[in-house]
Amino acid sequence: MSFEPLSLVSLNGKRRFPPARAQREAVIIPPPPFQYSTRCNGQSKHMASSAPVAAGIVAPLGTGTIPAAATVASSSGAPLPSAAAAAGNPPTSLAQFRLRQERKSWRKDKPFGFWARPAKAEDGSLNIMKWEAGIPGKDGTIWEGGEYFLTLLFTEDYPSKPPKCQFSPVLFHPNVYPSGTVCLSILNEEKDWRPSITIKQILLSIQELLDNANPKDPAQKEPYEMFIRDKAEYERRVKEEARKYPKGRFAALLGAEE
Repeated sequence: MSFEPLSLVSLNGKRRFPPARAQREAVIIPPPPFQYSTRCNGQSKHMASSAPVAAGIVAPLGTGTIPAAATVASSSGAPLPSAAAAAGNPPTSLAQFRLRQERKSWRKDKPFGFWARPAKAEDGSLNIMKWEAGIPGKDGTIWEGGEYFLTLLFTEDYPSKPPKCQFSPVLFHPNVYPSGTVCLSILNEEKDWRPSITIKQILLSIQELLDNANPKDPAQKEPYEMFIRDKAEYERRVKEEARKYPKGRFAALLGAEE
């Protein structure tokens, strides 16, 4: 004699449908109070960021992380299609899911004077794993009046690992490598990076770094030496950068609106 699984058969012998897949509850997990350090590889100089508390990240109850959206296991262990797959869209990875959420949050609440968006691919589609952004120089500083173009490169390990942030053209700054890569502790997974840090916080922290260089951890020789030996000449060179890249220049060239 053989028996059907109890989950499919009631006690009176009539067939029952398996229980519907329960929808997972979601909570808003706010990021912790945010500080950053200008340290990259050496000593640190901690500062409170001017970034306001970012919008929370939606995560399944009790996990503290965002789920991968490709598949969900049924009660029998067989995979069920995700909402994206059911709608005819390709499955999305954890990194892509998070970045799509980041984009929604950014469009609702972006800081004044900034813009950021996924880069356009050759076919006109958006590459969610590569972002372009414009960072305005802070009013009242030597960077005032300029807009500085930044590329953020994400991997499939995001948000466990931070994006690589590069200025192009390369900025004249002690904490920017000759490659344009920004040297900042929150962009180093072995130091102050946390998965709760948002794109908005990254951009605001880099803006803060522009006028708060850390000479204890230099990344570019010429601006570092000038910053130490001739502060007046350093400030003159920075003001040249601001005049060279005025606000709105890159946004106009790229048609950036976000």
